[in-house]
Amino acid sequence: MKKTLGKFIISIIISLLIIGCQNPSSMDKPSHGNGYFSISFGEENAARTILPAAVQSDFVLYSLDFFWAGTGNLVLTIDRDNSNFSNNITLPTGTLDLNVTAYLDSGKTQPAAWGSIIGIIINDGLTTNSIITLTGNIEGGEGSFSWDINYPATVTEASMTITQLTGNTETLIDTLDFTGINKIGTRKLDTGYYRVALHLLNNDNRCTERSEILHIYQNMNSIFAYTFDISSFHNIRVKKIVFNTASTVTTDFCHLNSNDIFLAKVNTSTSMVIGADTGKVLSSVPSPAPGMFPPLRSNNNVIKPNNNLAPQGRQSATEFHANPLPKPGIKTSSFPGKSLAPPVGSTKLFYLETYLDSRSWLIKTATLMASGTYSDIWVLNDNIAGGASANKLDNAKAQTLADKFDLIYPLVTNLLGFENGGGPGGNGGVDGDKKIQILVYDILDYANNVAAAGYFWGIDFYPNDFELMLYGLRSNQAEMFYIDASQFLKYPMYIYSTLIHEFQHMINFSRKSWEKGKISDTWYNEMLSMMTEDIISPLIGVSPSDPDHSIQVRMPVFNLTYNWVPITNWATSDYLSAMASYAKGFAFGAYLLRNYGGANLLKSILENNTTDIDSITAALKEFSPELNFQKSLSRLGEAMVFGSYVPDGHMSFNKTVTKTVSGYNGTHTYTTQGFDIWNDFINELNNNIIEPRCYNLDQETMVPHSLVLHTDSSWNNKSGSFSIELQKPNNPNVELYLMVK
Repeated sequence: MKKTLGKFIISIIISLLIIGCQNPSSMDKPSHGNGYFSISFGEENAARTILPAAVQSDFVLYSLDFFWAGTGNLVLTIDRDNSNFSNNITLPTGTLDLNVTAYLDSGKTQPAAWGSIIGIIINDGLTTNSIITLTGNIEGGEGSFSWDINYPATVTEASMTITQLTGNTETLIDTLDFTGINKIGTRKLDTGYYRVALHLLNNDNRCTERSEILHIYQNMNSIFAYTFDISSFHNIRVKKIVFNTASTVTTDFCHLNSNDIFLAKVNTSTSMVIGADTGKVLSSVPSPAPGMFPPLRSNNNVIKPNNNLAPQGRQSATEFHANPLPKPGIKTSSFPGKSLAPPVGSTKLFYLETYLDSRSWLIKTATLMASGTYSDIWVLNDNIAGGASANKLDNAKAQTLADKFDLIYPLVTNLLGFENGGGPGGNGGVDGDKKIQILVYDILDYANNVAAAGYFWGIDFYPNDFELMLYGLRSNQAEMFYIDASQFLKYPMYIYSTLIHEFQHMINFSRKSWEKGKISDTWYNEMLSMMTEDIISPLIGVSPSDPDHSIQVRMPVFNLTYNWVPITNWATSDYLSAMASYAKGFAFGAYLLRNYGGANLLKSILENNTTDIDSITAALKEFSPELNFQKSLSRLGEAMVFGSYVPDGHMSFNKTVTKTVSGYNGTHTYTTQGFDIWNDFINELNNNIIEPRCYNLDQETMVPHSLVLHTDSSWNNKSGSFSIELQKPNNPNVELYLMVK
């Protein structure tokens, strides 16, 4: 007889095959008659668990004790061996419980395994078949653990640690170095439960690991055999958690050196996912600290106030672009002489939507205060010396806008193409004038009664005819956009970026809506405007370190509100929601630019014949065929974790990308400047660094197309080895990533 057993438990799988049974509720007491019972063994393996495997031939004798169900009153005791174990046993009808003890000797002095079956229903004249699982004794004595580990010749370090599990504590028993030796071995261990962790490092400084739970039963041997192959080795920094059919996965890290660990949950779907369905951390070594309140790392931070900068946009214009009127049948104005440039000092009447109500209009007089190569700057007379407004511009200030736009126009159009009627051979569009008209005045958004830094409104491309009036709209019949006077006077750098922002909206409307008949969601349109700002602003004198550059304006807000608003949605119900929407739009666009092709990516997005998610996917596939929107979203968490240090091949905002683009009007060089998302932003209220908000290990509800970063104080500053057990999300659209910083 074998004294050591094979690889795990005596798996004798319990399943009942009951033939012709009556209602079980009527069978809980003995009744007249006899039936028959047959028992057999099966075998099963527990995933990521090392246990002794017993087969029927390993045991000499079995003691079977039958009791009336739930009473402990013995009905029958019978001994069986391997030759007759499955023979029928005659039992009285009723409901019975069975206890089985397996012995390694005929004298029944070496019990090795136990099992039970509850609620066996015996029917008169019929046979009930069952399969039983036996488990070993862990109440005392010793068992043994044997291993047989194989790995490639390129491995330079290999170790195995054995730690005993007692309640919530782990005690190190042994660390074995089996680099080239001790690949096969056996050792005695007290009965109980253990964690076995294997860590290997190869000559490319890539590692692999595996963690198993080891069961040691009295008088039994638990065997673990495993082969690591080349594909097992990986970069330590990012691990996507793949569950397949398993409900939990334990992930091990090795060769840590004062590292911090983060969990990123990514919702790749268009639906909200409640916290309970996002998966969770079941355990980690050491255990998570209880009761930590988010944000864990960014304490005492609020949204950074940047001198009350106004949003870029107007709600009525935004709503129109999401559902524009059909393109009119004419492209140019029939008014003669429009192509002749009016002299500075000329006046003109403009329709302006009042801030008091949507579809309520004023007619106001503006004066041409400056003119450049590509724009005319009109200023409402209220905003000129002697006017009613306190925000007054003179000719010199107006000329700075024209000069900046002269820098902007060739840089933007080279990447994005031209506005309606613009470019070589263009006819000047609806007004026959190839210059962009820019009107400066005190903008108030009727919906929120707050200032707007600027806006473009596609209604100005339409003739001011009866059809437009039926919709309560008025057109200024020009390729134009609007700039707020007070914001320009207080924050000129911000307004220079706003010129870029609104010009993208104009080109987008011209190319996507009018030329291609496509409608863009607001999040997509706004993201493209901020990507254009990101690229162009430094080329016109707005440094990335300037407090009014989009990086400085948007990223601190993103760090604290990134999980408020879906990537693919736009919320403007209040000021904070609007700021969060702009922030996540800028951040996602900045991430795409710095990791997937820089200015070339933006050019591809504007050129393709789609919008929204499909447009981003089409452009990403030009960068790499296997990419799409969802895959890029899945890796956004990397960019949020890796700040000052960027491992090779990983995503980060801290990448500077320079591209020379041969575009629509020549060749220009564009640079997107890298920045450190963890260290570059200071809260002006308390002088704290504004880091990405990291939540504790509690489950958070996730909005569509979003992510949440989690960490814990016990996951910080780790060295050596570390294990984390995760539960599979109930929602298949939630992906989990563990990252080491």
